[in-house]
Amino acid sequence: KRFFEFLDTKHKSKPSKPIFACLATISNHMRFDFMPNESKLIYPNPKNMKESFANSIHLTDKDLPIFFQELAKRNYLENSLIIILGDHSYPLGEHGIWYTENGFYNESFKVPFLAIWKNEIKPQRIKDTAFSQLDIAPTVLDLLNIQPKKHHFQGNSILKKEQNPIYLIQPYNGIYLSVVKHPLKYIKHLRTKKEYIFNLKIDPGEKSNLIKKYKNSKELEILRSELKTIYLNQLLIQKNKVFHEN
Repeated sequence: KRFFEFLDTKHKSKPSKPIFACLATISNHMRFDFMPNESKLIYPNPKNMKESFANSIHLTDKDLPIFFQELAKRNYLENSLIIILGDHSYPLGEHGIWYTENGFYNESFKVPFLAIWKNEIKPQRIKDTAFSQLDIAPTVLDLLNIQPKKHHFQGNSILKKEQNPIYLIQPYNGIYLSVVKHPLKYIKHLRTKKEYIFNLKIDPGEKSNLIKKYKNSKELEILRSELKTIYLNQLLIQKNKVFHEN
């Protein structure tokens, strides 16, 4: 509600200007036990992090309608594109891992993405492929029918369903670098040099490391080479070469 009061202030100061706003919530965050006892609606006395997580995510979902109720009260926000997503996921013991600093599996990265635009976006579920936060900006441009001649976005519009490689970085515990070219996911652990390949279509739980199967294969060579993009991106940031000078 405070967020919408803030938007009201912005609108009153410049009523003809469109609004771009980001609301970053942290109510559903490890160790998921910051809520008062009366808000623990599923497990009143949680015995572990999994039960605390259930309480936390349920409370977040339960209160999400307040956002849309406040949105509906304001005529100036009637034609709004709403995007809801997470920055990362959280493992709950799927591979014996209970902290995001340790895992490189899908449960540490997979997040929901929900885009709502009344009378503009038809309900649909996109699955059997992979996208990332890098694809959000091109998707917004696509929805707004904005087609700049030049831009620096590396992703693709989700609506076009054309997939670029997806890059995942786990900067802790020796650094894991990953690239997903669906259905294959390749991971390299920089500390130990150990490599992994999973087929997410037939093995979504990432139980079987197929690195031996793909040894000396063209697919593995391509996946390894894709990691160079991560290093190039880091170099461009360090050299301040991401944006043209003009």
